[in-house]
Amino acid sequence: MSPLHASRAALKSLACSFVLAMFLSPSSWAVDENETVGFQSGHLLDSGTFGENIDVLNGGLNLSLPLGPRYKVGQYLSYQLVLSYGSKIWDHTTENHIDKVYRRSPFGLGFGLHFGRIYKDVETVGGSSVCRWVFVTPDGNEHEFPVQNGDPCTTVPIPGATTTDTQYFGMGYYLNSLVGWNGTGTAPLLTVSTADEQIAYYLDHFVQTYTYSPSGLLPINTGGTSTVTPSNEETNYNRDFGGWYVTRIEEVHHSNHYLEVRYQDQDGTPAYYRHLIRSAHDSLGRTILFANECAAPDGTSACYGIPLPAGEENRHGSARIKQITMPAFKASEAVEDGEAQPPPPDLHTATFDFTYEYVPVNNVDTNGCGNPTDCPQIDVNVLTAIQYPATMTSPRPTMSFEYGEVPRVKPLANGEVHRRILPTGGAISYAYGSYSYLSGDTRQVVQKSISASSDVNAPFVSTSYRRQAYEGGTIYTNPKYVTVTDGSGNDTEYYYRGSYEQGAGTPSQSNPDYEDGFAPEWDDGVNERVEYYEGTGGTRRLVRAVTRSYESDRDTTTSKHTARNLRVARESTVFHDDGDGAAGRCPVGR
Repeated sequence: MSPLHASRAALKSLACSFVLAMFLSPSSWAVDENETVGFQSGHLLDSGTFGENIDVLNGGLNLSLPLGPRYKVGQYLSYQLVLSYGSKIWDHTTENHIDKVYRRSPFGLGFGLHFGRIYKDVETVGGSSVCRWVFVTPDGNEHEFPVQNGDPCTTVPIPGATTTDTQYFGMGYYLNSLVGWNGTGTAPLLTVSTADEQIAYYLDHFVQTYTYSPSGLLPINTGGTSTVTPSNEETNYNRDFGGWYVTRIEEVHHSNHYLEVRYQDQDGTPAYYRHLIRSAHDSLGRTILFANECAAPDGTSACYGIPLPAGEENRHGSARIKQITMPAFKASEAVEDGEAQPPPPDLHTATFDFTYEYVPVNNVDTNGCGNPTDCPQIDVNVLTAIQYPATMTSPRPTMSFEYGEVPRVKPLANGEVHRRILPTGGAISYAYGSYSYLSGDTRQVVQKSISASSDVNAPFVSTSYRRQAYEGGTIYTNPKYVTVTDGSGNDTEYYYRGSYEQGAGTPSQSNPDYEDGFAPEWDDGVNERVEYYEGTGGTRRLVRAVTRSYESDRDTTTSKHTARNLRVARESTVFHDDGDGAAGRCPVGR
């Protein structure tokens, strides 16, 4: 029996493992609602145009930019390339409290495009290692795997258990081979499936991260006590590039419906390209090709590298994807081989080109800098333009990205996307600020401005975001309320749950109490009420209000709420402009 077929059989029996997982403790890590990216199930998003979603709670800018059509493979399996972006590019929880840049990728700072990744996060906290295991979906959202009554640094996730948000079944058949693996040689194959058990992901491409430790490897070994305490730079390098990458996606019950993903180092290319996709090929014969390059000093061919331990060639973080070529629509059902050499003379393809700059980014924390505006921390790729395929009626349209001042200065102010110039000629600008909360601080979007012209002097309409923590900070885990004022001058008030610092004593890290009244609580960051107004300020008029209550899985011993499987239990709407009539619904939960 082949490894894939053996693993497939195990995936079909994951429902039995799920029953076991329901009686286990959740992970000791609490999600920091102020730093999340992508589509979080408990967050409300203010949606805009051209793939824009602003997280109302934490002010993160999230973009989802489709590249080409969605390709259908089978009844359950389809895929589409989507370039995602998240503006939360600063790690504010480092050991020395100095913010560090992370969320780099082959598509530039904050951008990402992949088919899924699992990595073991290892961070130094209080002089010791703190770990977690996560499955990263293409939008950047991280789904954490629980471990059974132990430390994630020394214990593998529960075989077959769901992620803590119940969206994915985790690491099944080959998980036992991970125990005691020291990070060298062939990496074990990991598997994940969707919660409905229709789609399986196989992760059989591993990128190792090196550290200053005596072994030189980030600790994957789960057979003993973890003594490695990586630096902030090493932790973030692993978060950006390390771990297992998806190599195959298939329908669980129809394995002949699949998508295979190949990476650059699988054909002898240099090791520092190993995290770059080479091609994606599906069972119907369609192929998507990726071309790469790296940033290099003028007149040389040597790639720029990330300043970490010398001699590790895979630390060249300047490698990037410069072009994607995919099948295009045509007047025929025949599938063309995109990898054929020489290519067919009538090959129908669509090409996307990507332009970058490799530039320094200014520190967010500028204490001790002689010139706060010239205090560079690290050099990174930033995506400056996407050139789309030409259409029958127009040349190739372009979407471009700006990162602060125009003309741009070096180093970049803080590295986030400050302005998008759309293919239509219009522009969207973003203004950022910061706020502090119980355990750190974060950057946030405070204003969005939309203009029909890319001229910086053109008229625009703005939306503002005022969070509780913006001016003086908050003692809670997250802002308790947010006021959004749209371009028509109407307010929307969002109210959130949040908890504050621990009482006397030290909370349990292996089995925390999520219902003791102190941070973290099981419902931190959930939206409990939204109020919609006509007008703004003291003269505004309440139009309607939406109220939500929540439920989560309970601890089987104490019957207290846990942080697992958080869901809406009831939602009601009161229409204040229609005699205070109410409408309620009780969604079916798990």
